Amino acid sequence: MENPCFDSARRGDINALKQQIVSLKHLDEKNRKGHTLLMLAAYNGWEEASQFLISQGADVNSTDQEGNSILMGAAFKGHVRIVEILLNAGADKNYKNSKGQDAFQFSNMFGRTEVSNLFERI
Repeated sequence: MENPCFDSARRGDINALKQQIVSLKHLDEKNRKGHTLLMLAAYNGWEEASQFLISQGADVNSTDQEGNSILMGAAFKGHVRIVEILLNAGADKNYKNSKGQDAFQFSNMFGRTEVSNLFERI
């Protein structure tokens, strides 16, 4: 059974996260799909939950089972503010997955113009 923290991160339930993270062995623990709490919060566009997890020490450069970074997921989803939060927290914009793709390419592939424009400005 999956730790309830993962569902709270997926839903962006900041209050539940604050209470539940103590039940994890470590903040970057992965669920059975290879996702961390920060991945789930970021992929779903939850700014406050993402910021909270980062403030608690979550690894902004963690990758999933396919080697895709949290930044790639946020770029793919078009979450501009999440991309900014991750970059400001030190996410590696130059990281490439096993296919040689980076977050900028993810934003372009999926037509996330606003995210692509952000990457071009930095």
